[in-house]
Amino acid sequence: MNMKKKFKLGLLWLARGLGLFWLARRLTRHGIVIIGWHAVSMTDEHQRFPELFIAPETLRCRLRYLQQHFEIISLDEALTQYERGAIRPGQAVLTFDDGYYNFAHQAAPILRQFQATATVYLLSSHMVNQEPFHAPLIKDMVSLAPLTNGCGDAQDVRFPGIQTPQALQTEADRKALAGAAQRHLSTLPMEARTAYTRQLAESLGLDFEALSRQQVWRSLNCDEVRRLAEDGFGMQLHGHHHLNVVDFADRALNDVTTCRKLVEAASGRAAQHFCYPSGFWTREAWQMLQAAGMRSATTTRQGPNFITTPPFALRRVLDGEEQSQIEFEFGVSSLRWLIHTFFHPERRHSPSEKRARYHEDGVLF
Repeated sequence: MNMKKKFKLGLLWLARGLGLFWLARRLTRHGIVIIGWHAVSMTDEHQRFPELFIAPETLRCRLRYLQQHFEIISLDEALTQYERGAIRPGQAVLTFDDGYYNFAHQAAPILRQFQATATVYLLSSHMVNQEPFHAPLIKDMVSLAPLTNGCGDAQDVRFPGIQTPQALQTEADRKALAGAAQRHLSTLPMEARTAYTRQLAESLGLDFEALSRQQVWRSLNCDEVRRLAEDGFGMQLHGHHHLNVVDFADRALNDVTTCRKLVEAASGRAAQHFCYPSGFWTREAWQMLQAAGMRSATTTRQGPNFITTPPFALRRVLDGEEQSQIEFEFGVSSLRWLIHTFFHPERRHSPSEKRARYHEDGVLF
């Protein structure tokens, strides 16, 4: 841990000790806090992908804290309160993006232990076709590949879409290879992506079938979605092909409509809540979402949600293993949001639009 991180954590411990977390929760008690996760580890994925995965025990720790300080409600219940114009104090909503299989295998049993519900935002193409989540799978394969070939020489990878041999001797090499392979993947039609990923695994000396059997990078299927819906979990929409509403504005309505049709058919329940792919959103997309029959849409902007927050621009607190418990408590306290809106009151009611990637954007609220 570097000095900057240690200093930040020290400030957070001081703030909590002074009662500032409690005060912030008190001041924002009539705003619903929505928490977002992606995946819960089957084995050690939270160590390899701490920004994407959370360990089962960490999730239990988060839920224990939330139950002490919040009433956990469903997203449907939250929107009903919005539409009635009266929000009960101290509430939180739990969400999981993408619809990974590990939600059924890992997250759902833990949530049942805590008698807590959650909403899963599904990618319907993966749900129906059972294609793996190729981009993170490629990154995982590159991280698992041996540094040397069978003869003990440094490993070089030659593959279609990668213009020059890519060495695997350093972390920088692996990052460069994964980036090149993912960029080439994005140029391929959907039906060609599994074959490409399989060939890449072979070139890296990995067993693609063995990786597939681990089920780390597969989606919930239709039967699993139906059973989870029957068990009270909300099965909602993240798009058919994860097309963001900024770069693919002309295709977004069809993507959301297709996703809704397939998710409702699988779950047997209404699907009226949307999560913006990659967090990209603009006000221009609201009309499209209304046309698709949506009641709400969640962003990646941080902070609580009040009656004055537009239902198509709901804020969320995103969490993963990379965050410590004190950082999580800080996030759900809304203290950071309070400080920000003190200096930027125009952001109190509606968060800012997101039109660029996270590293290009740099805006939290």
